Amino acid sequence: MSKAHTFKFSRTRTHTLRGELIKKKTIKKVYHISGFDCASCATQTELYLNQKDEIFFAKIDFSANKMYITYTQNILTVEELKKIIAEIESDPLVIYEEKITEEKKNNNVIKKVYHISGFDCGNCATQVEENLNTKEDISFAKIDFTANKMYISYRNDPWSIDEVKKAIAEVESDPITVYEEAQMIQAKEGKKKTQKICTNSMIFTLIRVAFGVVMTIICVFVLGKKNITG
Repeated sequence: MSKAHTFKFSRTRTHTLRGELIKKKTIKKVYHISGFDCASCATQTELYLNQKDEIFFAKIDFSANKMYITYTQNILTVEELKKIIAEIESDPLVIYEEKITEEKKNNNVIKKVYHISGFDCGNCATQVEENLNTKEDISFAKIDFTANKMYISYRNDPWSIDEVKKAIAEVESDPITVYEEAQMIQAKEGKKKTQKICTNSMIFTLIRVAFGVVMTIICVFVLGKKNITG
């Protein structure tokens, strides 16, 4: 819910900024932003951001939970952005920098898919996701609460499961089940391989037994024939 407005919006400034974008060297950033009660709150926040000298241009896509900000000089940290937004929006918002663009540019990222479960609600998963996205070693993190999946792209060496669990425990007190999807796939493949070996061994054993039975019948038949002729 937006706080009482004690300022006047300057739409002229916003329109002028759009025209100046091509004249100045700019830095564009994309953020995840969620927690607004309605689209109107997001619009009021967007207009408020466009009044700030630190921000060249701001746009909030309420339906996509994205915020686009263009800077010409110093880039604001996420905490600084939260502080500015708190001046107009009283509800707690989830904000973190989207790093998908950086990930696409960096060919050295290592992507991992994890199973993750045990959250009480979707908001708990979002809080963990936000915390992971603040880590220097992580280029991008996304948790799909409904599918029990977590996607992490690492800048360098991927974390161990214990390191992932430790980062999750920083904001989540409930016991969370986490394991790498590849480990489960390998385990299933190993189980299938073992089952295949057992099946082949059983078939071979049955063939040997059948062969023994056939040979026994043949021997009995031959011996019986000799006894008759003798």
